[in-house]
Amino acid sequence: MKLLVVTGPVDVAIDSVRRLTNRATGSTGWSIAAEASLRGHEGILLTSRPGELPGVGWSVEPFDDFNDLYIKLKISLGTYKPDVLVMAAAVCDYLVDGFIREEGGPLQAIHGKIDGHAPQLWLKLVPAPRLVDLSRSQWGFTGKLVVFKLESGVDLPTLLMRAETTRTRCDADIAVANLVETAKDQAWIGPNREGQYELVMRSELPSRLLDALDLPGKS
Repeated sequence: MKLLVVTGPVDVAIDSVRRLTNRATGSTGWSIAAEASLRGHEGILLTSRPGELPGVGWSVEPFDDFNDLYIKLKISLGTYKPDVLVMAAAVCDYLVDGFIREEGGPLQAIHGKIDGHAPQLWLKLVPAPRLVDLSRSQWGFTGKLVVFKLESGVDLPTLLMRAETTRTRCDADIAVANLVETAKDQAWIGPNREGQYELVMRSELPSRLLDALDLPGKS
């Protein structure tokens, strides 16, 4: 089986120098890719953190920011044609659409680097396209799709409800649900054959996920 694993924080450019980012490290996607490689499956690791984690025996394709990932994901789905797409990247929900220097001032487009002399600065953020949704609806991916849902400050029923809502919306086969507060230790994978989400320890996540995808080791 051929896998495409997308991992790491997905930055959004503010200007030619500054960025919006998040705390993701890319280690989850890397561990999934490493387990799949050990099982004898080929793949591509599309990551914003090349060189920061050990090799996995796959081709590593770096991406720079949201716009770069948009292009490379679209191309990879069209040319590589993976059987499985694992969207483990922490994709920003918003893009920067200009800035305002003073309260009530006009919205200005960003060209180059914003100077640092304004006493205050407002950024206008607009919703970013959901890349995981585009993979099927616009880019024609028909294989198995894994999505990740990260939440904070909610109870378990809410987390699982939101994970299932996301999975259903983008027509994914499996969702992996995490809470920021416990993400280093555990996650939930689902739905299983009974339609339930199962608690797994973080160290077991790669193997349990590949088992759920019916990706055993090659004989």
